[in-house]
Amino acid sequence: MQLLVVFLLCLVVSSALYWLIVNFWVWLLLALGLVLLARFTWPRFCAWLELRQVRAQTQQSIQRQEVAYNDAQNQMNQLAQQYHLRKGISQ
Repeated sequence: MQLLVVFLLCLVVSSALYWLIVNFWVWLLLALGLVLLARFTWPRFCAWLELRQVRAQTQQSIQRQEVAYNDAQNQMNQLAQQYHLRKGISQ
């Protein structure tokens, strides 16, 4: 009877150790995979983020230029209109 209990206890302990060892390697491989994934995707993410910021800045710059161009165009038209009114020129 004692031999059976010792055998069952050894079986339980060995299966628990086997489960821990297998899970340890699974978790270790998973962590290694995540580290490698981060290692190779981080530079691409940084480049993508930088390009996104450059695109946004370029778009804002284009919008500012268009607003300034339209303002200058309107001012030029107003000055031309004032000049024509002052000189009595009809269009």
